[in-house]
Amino acid sequence: MSKSTVALILVGLFFILLGYFFIDSFYLKNSNELPGDSNAVDINKDLLAKIILILSVLMGIGLFLLILQIRKITSNFSLYLINPFLVREKLIALHSGDMGGISAISYRFSTYLSTLMFPLSVLGGIMAAQEGPKRHLGKIPIILVIVYSVVNLNRFAFITSLGLWLLSLLYFIIFVDKEYRQKMIRRITWYIIIAFLLVVAFFVLILKLRTITSSSIEDFAIRSIYSYFSGSGSALEKFLFFEPRHVWGASSFRSIFRWLTKFGLVDKSLVFGTHNVFTNVSVGQPLFMNTYTFIKSPFEDFGLIGVGVICSLWGMIARYLLERYFRKFSIGSLFWVSIMTFSFFMSFYEFFFQNLTLFVYWFLILYLVQYIMERHEEKKYEKI
Repeated sequence: MSKSTVALILVGLFFILLGYFFIDSFYLKNSNELPGDSNAVDINKDLLAKIILILSVLMGIGLFLLILQIRKITSNFSLYLINPFLVREKLIALHSGDMGGISAISYRFSTYLSTLMFPLSVLGGIMAAQEGPKRHLGKIPIILVIVYSVVNLNRFAFITSLGLWLLSLLYFIIFVDKEYRQKMIRRITWYIIIAFLLVVAFFVLILKLRTITSSSIEDFAIRSIYSYFSGSGSALEKFLFFEPRHVWGASSFRSIFRWLTKFGLVDKSLVFGTHNVFTNVSVGQPLFMNTYTFIKSPFEDFGLIGVGVICSLWGMIARYLLERYFRKFSIGSLFWVSIMTFSFFMSFYEFFFQNLTLFVYWFLILYLVQYIMERHEEKKYEKI
């Protein structure tokens, strides 16, 4: 990367921190005590367990329907062993709207059910923080996500779900009593170790599939590690070299623009695909990337001003949601705090909020869960 590209990334990080600490200055810290130290939250484990099972069944149905669709385009899955790259291309084409002879309605229906994995991961994290044998039901979402990710050869969904599960667990134990929190910290340490091993195992599986026709998995592994930890910056350098035009929000919030197009409110030429175009980031043997760090989308939308404004809002909203969550627990607030925290971890990869409409869909699911649980508690007190 050139100095100007590095400087642009640092500017983005600076404005995130500026926005965060600007909002932070409004809140005076009088105590280091966590909410659960004096007022622990009591979750209805039985009702939460039922909701997790119902949503898991719905996701399982979506996953089954999705597998049936994929089976048609992969010759009864034989293509996974013959040419995994082609399988991935076909799956990306499906996600981008090229149905390849299968039912578009069935595919989209199965996809919406399958993406319940993300709100399920949040509920699973809460469940895993409970006492008693029912806490193991919180692991069901992770099992379903592993199946989904292997079938779709999708690392992003796997890492996102696992990240939301762990973050929800960590943020929830803020609202349990101090003694149980200490016990949970030891358990969470093991969860993090197991999560790390799962990620490594999944990456090894993907590497083996992608090098099934190659003699050197080690070389491909080294190139993949390079591509994920430094390739995004190199791809951003290539993108900036071509002096991108401003697209006024169509890049950062592309899912919203796709909906606006359906109502005739936005010209179709402004609509971006689900995935960015690939660019070669290697010298000599080609290595193609389609991740450009969090800078690409705001810069592509509004230039340097967009980087400052969007990154500042990013930091400000994150700090506000964190404060709101610490003052009063709710499942909806837990979801947004986990999403905002995870978005910072993924900033080296891409701007995380491109599919904002999906986040709203997941929030509505969790808000409904929250409403059901609150109404159940109200009815219980009315009987008393």
